[in-house]
Amino acid sequence: EDPDTVGRIQEEVTINAIAPLTVTKHALPQLLQSEEPTNLFVGSGVAFVPVVGTPVYSGTKSFLHQAAKALRHQLNPLGVSVFEGPPPVVATDMGNILASDTLKVMIPEDLVAQVWNELRKNRFEMVLGQSKMLRIMSRLAPEFIFREMAKVTCHAPAPHSFVGETDQADMQDEKR
Repeated sequence: EDPDTVGRIQEEVTINAIAPLTVTKHALPQLLQSEEPTNLFVGSGVAFVPVVGTPVYSGTKSFLHQAAKALRHQLNPLGVSVFEGPPPVVATDMGNILASDTLKVMIPEDLVAQVWNELRKNRFEMVLGQSKMLRIMSRLAPEFIFREMAKVTCHAPAPHSFVGETDQADMQDEKR
């Protein structure tokens, strides 16, 4: 067992899943004192269809999607609006990890503009940019879109992949 990989997995789960819920829990008393208590979770299109090379990231975003849905229902009687904005690949360090001819990269300024627009319309489950297509396809043709997303190449170290290139080569040798 590689302790560095396990540590990076734990760190990614903490950052992407545990931290947003912890911040929400600690902010709740303050939110309840405001005129329009609102919470926004920033998810990802991979909540609908995972990228094979990012199992931990994809899993945490799926977790966050489900948690946002549940919290929206749970906090509604308290007057708290819970929004979720799962963007597509955004031109950031994380976005640069993904390489594909099929994924359209959104610039951060466009993402912010779309989120503000959706907030004004009170769309609690925002689906931004190419994430719209992922959500629809995950319902209409889940196996097809999964195969297409499996073609996305990732250029990142673990925990985005449980098995590095050298590990893959070693495992292929062991199979023979």
